[in-house]
Amino acid sequence: MLLNVRREACLLPYNTLGLAAHAEALLEASSIEQLQEAVKQGWFAGPDPAYLLGGGSNIVMRSSKLGRVVKVGLLGRVIEVLDDGHALVRAAAGEPWHPFVMWTLGQGWDGLENLALIPGTLGATPVQNIGAYGVEIKDVLDHVKVMDRITGQTTTLTRDECAFGYRDSIFKRPQGQHWVIVEVAMRLKRGAEPRYAYADLQTELNQAGITAPNALEVAQAVIRIRQRKLPDPAQLGNVGSFFKNPLIDQPEATALLRKYPKLPAWPAPQAAGFAPQVKISAAWMIDQCGWKGYRKGDAGVHTQHALVIVNHAKASGQQIADLAQAIQRDVEQRFGVHLEAEPVIW
Repeated sequence: MLLNVRREACLLPYNTLGLAAHAEALLEASSIEQLQEAVKQGWFAGPDPAYLLGGGSNIVMRSSKLGRVVKVGLLGRVIEVLDDGHALVRAAAGEPWHPFVMWTLGQGWDGLENLALIPGTLGATPVQNIGAYGVEIKDVLDHVKVMDRITGQTTTLTRDECAFGYRDSIFKRPQGQHWVIVEVAMRLKRGAEPRYAYADLQTELNQAGITAPNALEVAQAVIRIRQRKLPDPAQLGNVGSFFKNPLIDQPEATALLRKYPKLPAWPAPQAAGFAPQVKISAAWMIDQCGWKGYRKGDAGVHTQHALVIVNHAKASGQQIADLAQAIQRDVEQRFGVHLEAEPVIW
């Protein structure tokens, strides 16, 4: 099978940070068969296996010269109506996420409205267990279809087998990194009760005079909030929130809040068999360290949101990574808390 491979390919259009990296070889795969052929041709073998690329919205290309890169560009959407109130919606990994969300709402199937305007592709959503405004992808995911990048065989993983956590899944751990997600299936409802208890979302709806919103109205409110808070990657390179909100044990949180009573904190969902944890605001700590609005060269921190690292024009991936590490060191030195980066750093 002939594969669509480009040599010395510019990756600038393939990452939302706008980093001017190049790939020794870029394979754009539009089918499972092409991915399987890539396995046969050894793209994922050896000491330097190919990088996997989706929408490029959660990637920091630290090196300007990369080896082999496989862009997963599989497209397709299918709705399987289960009964009057439920449907299984399956979509290929390369489908852009936000248009897919709005399409499901247009078809009358609710459940993804809180996740509107998140950049990237469907294949990346389970990896990160994307979440916003009180909803995570695990809340609606039924299963994922995956391909083994070693054997080329495909199989299905249930939601439980994905081992979801806060911005985490089996796909980010060593035991799951041999999988390539090729399809995502979600169980959606018709006329589901929208979830809008999140404070910012409730305020946005109240200001619009909406007291009993439907799913589309929730999605539109989420879009307005995100457009105000987060820069458009087409105008200012970024990957959205660069750091996770840390989860810390209750005793540590109590001590930290005693010292910093204004630190925003929320109880985290408690997993069976584990001690209670508290989620604390990474943005607040970064802001307190004076990083919001910082700029050195073309690498900086957004003026409106301390969690967003931006590329003003021609910052290198190394400069972005160095800035992130400096923020991590500063926060850890002052608060004793380690910030974990959300994006994957190549």
